[in-house]
Amino acid sequence: MQGRVGHRLLQAGVAMRHLPAIDAGPGRWFLPLADRTASLLVDLLLEKDRSRSVGSVAALLAHDPALAVWTAIHARRNGPFPPTPRRLAEWLVHNAASVLQWPSEAENCPPSVPEVTPRWTELVARCVGVSLLAAELTHANGDEVSETARLAGLLQDAREWFAQSDSSSPGAVPEDLAHWLNELPAEAREAASQAARILAGERNVTGIDLAEVRQRAAEAAQAWASPQPGLSERLPRLAARLARLDQLERRFQQALEREKLEALAEFAAGAGHEINNPLATIVGRAQLLLRDETHPERRREAAVIVAQAKRAHEMIADLRLFARPPRPEPQRFDLGGLVETLLTDCAAEAEERSILISLLRTPGPLSVVLDPVQIRVALHALLRNAFEAIGRQGRVELALEASEASVTIRVTDTGPGIAPEHRQHIFDPFFSARQAGRGLGMGLSKCWRIITNHQGEIEVDTLPGQTTSFIVRLPRRLEPPGVSCP
Repeated sequence: MQGRVGHRLLQAGVAMRHLPAIDAGPGRWFLPLADRTASLLVDLLLEKDRSRSVGSVAALLAHDPALAVWTAIHARRNGPFPPTPRRLAEWLVHNAASVLQWPSEAENCPPSVPEVTPRWTELVARCVGVSLLAAELTHANGDEVSETARLAGLLQDAREWFAQSDSSSPGAVPEDLAHWLNELPAEAREAASQAARILAGERNVTGIDLAEVRQRAAEAAQAWASPQPGLSERLPRLAARLARLDQLERRFQQALEREKLEALAEFAAGAGHEINNPLATIVGRAQLLLRDETHPERRREAAVIVAQAKRAHEMIADLRLFARPPRPEPQRFDLGGLVETLLTDCAAEAEERSILISLLRTPGPLSVVLDPVQIRVALHALLRNAFEAIGRQGRVELALEASEASVTIRVTDTGPGIAPEHRQHIFDPFFSARQAGRGLGMGLSKCWRIITNHQGEIEVDTLPGQTTSFIVRLPRRLEPPGVSCP
């Protein structure tokens, strides 16, 4: 049935556009963008509160395997693998403006504008059928297992989508495809594989109406291939405009945050100097009392005064360090090696908290010219923040990416996320958002100061209740005036 649907649409000359390109190594792939999908993505990008679109996007992903494959690849490259269609939809909704971008340069466009083919509609029907049946096969194991099996079914033929796509490397697939597909739970992958064999007639099953599954899959394929003229052409222009708007808003917020923190730093520098003088007097007088006092209870009270005054002095010292940090002293070192050493040093605490740490990076040295001591302090602060956010039992993932001029470090934790009302304060000195699992102190403030002093930037990407990612971007080489690098 699905083959006849694709044949009728092909006879009518229905055009199909592409989702934004997927780049992997030397290869580039263009997966098809159905008009029905384009229509919903337009609505998503125009929605003021995009979080309200999660349900409709999840339903769309469940009936558009090409979009599911495309979204899964982008989500996995930017954090942990979303295990269900709804989690995948939440990621797409949250990142829609940044990932739905079509380049306008001719050299970056796909080699052709394809037409709907019977192979594509048959592939949609097959993937949707496998996902529906896989969910049915695991339904007794609970909703989470069933939904994970549904996603595994949608991605079952991911290689086939790449094989049929327009590509600069015909017949090839992205090198990391098999790796991230294997990150789906084994039970879900087995259910999808079993469903595929059943629908192919290689195995039997009882208690499930296969005719209904095939009918629903065929209807999904027909809806996927049905034309809605003009939508596919308007979507790239809309996405580009909204992406520019989001970028301007992000830059404004970054500038506002930078000015606020600089003002706090100026205040800390002046206030720290003024507060230290009376603190020194308090400590000195309390130590005199302690030296001459013989009564045990009064000695204890004087010792408490000394200890608390010194604690206040240390807090002021942190503030003054934030306000007037030492200038970076760049030298050449291997950033990947520094990160691996840092993870080794943190392994004992991670094990005690039952936190799994992973590192994603390309093999070989990653040479940079920065201040290794300060960079280590900044990354350690991000790790400590991730541990505090999780508390116990979770995952922290570090990812290193590099270009010729810059390096990106992403630290993702599976803590409770950061509430929107706390987002603007997370780099403030001594800010505590206990509800979000973040600790009290100067860690993130010092991290922000070190990164900006290295002419870099730090951003936060959070899904409340799920994950938080801190993204650090730094130049490969920092050369302050008068400093000569080897």
